[in-house]
Amino acid sequence: MDLHDVDRRLNRFLGSLEEKCGSKENAKHIRRFIDYCFSIGLSKMRVLKYVSTLVKISRVIGKPLRINSTPTLKNPNQNLKVNFSQVMRAGPKPP
Repeated sequence: MDLHDVDRRLNRFLGSLEEKCGSKENAKHIRRFIDYCFSIGLSKMRVLKYVSTLVKISRVIGKPLRINSTPTLKNPNQNLKVNFSQVMRAGPKPP
């Protein structure tokens, strides 16, 4: 029994991913990230949490997400290079 209806929530989220991301390129990268999360065995609820947070971050940054290569299982964080000082200076995009 799925108390939180995660399947429906995940399907709704994926259905409107391009609209939420603002670009097809970001949606493509986020879908690749979702596939990676499932491949390492994360639960649907955890993937939904990570992806919803990633979409919010991509909107705040206002720039396309770039993924250099697929992370390896030895070090999944190898490609997570973010200059947080630039992100903080940029601030949120005005509405």
